[in-house]
Amino acid sequence: MIPKAAITDYMSVLLKSYDGFEKLDLHCVFVYSLEVVVDDHNNSKKYFYLTFPEYIEYLCRIAVKLHKAINGDKD
Repeated sequence: MIPKAAITDYMSVLLKSYDGFEKLDLHCVFVYSLEVVVDDHNNSKKYFYLTFPEYIEYLCRIAVKLHKAINGDKD
């Protein structure tokens, strides 16, 4: 599992020259990439980590957002 803080910090450094990739924006991408947690009361720590499939979705969402930023498309 990949910790949220580590992946957000890493990606914000990589993408610092592009608009729309501040830590808050990357946090939103992180949240949208999470799978549904069935018992979130007992599994609240799950919200701070990505599994491998969630990580792949996270990268894909960033790639789409980066493509839009480069081409001047709106969200």
